[in-house]
Amino acid sequence: MERSRAIAGGLIISVSLLSGCTSSQSALDQTGSGSAPSAKTGYGSSGINPLTAEQDRDISALSSQAAASGADRTAAIPADIRIQLAPVIGAPENALTPLSSRLAARASERGIPISPSGGTMSMKGYFSAISEEGETTVIYVWDIVGPDGKRLHRMQGKRKEPSRRGEGWSAVTAPTMEAIADQTVNELAVWLSGRSA
Repeated sequence: MERSRAIAGGLIISVSLLSGCTSSQSALDQTGSGSAPSAKTGYGSSGINPLTAEQDRDISALSSQAAASGADRTAAIPADIRIQLAPVIGAPENALTPLSSRLAARASERGIPISPSGGTMSMKGYFSAISEEGETTVIYVWDIVGPDGKRLHRMQGKRKEPSRRGEGWSAVTAPTMEAIADQTVNELAVWLSGRSA
């Protein structure tokens, strides 16, 4: 039973990721040959959700605060690092709002500069929500990509909650997305700290 769930989940993620493609290029192309989608290209209708102008401002403001405060908390993270948050694939706007707000806040607390543009690395997110047997599971993958387009690091996980408000994304609550953001920033901080050694 558990194995069939894992296989089904993997297939659903694969389909979800590939459904976000706008050409024959793979959704997880790591060769750097494809160009990243821009928020200005109108991808909102194809499952890629660019950050809103308000979210961009919030992220920039919190990142500036992080840079101005808490040098002791950032000692282990290389000073030249700046993470650009790329559009997230698969999650609707109502799930992205608590996710992006919490990512910005937690990154600021940890001294990780996050930017809507111009980063030394990009962080790309791929999300899926699956409901079965009274529970909804959010499955997520974050790829950290270098300027050459090659993946440097991958973080992934899942978060379950009871399906009280429907199925799929309608059942996912803000606290679930905030918990994913917390876990993501913690893993990102550990990985970045290891890069400075």
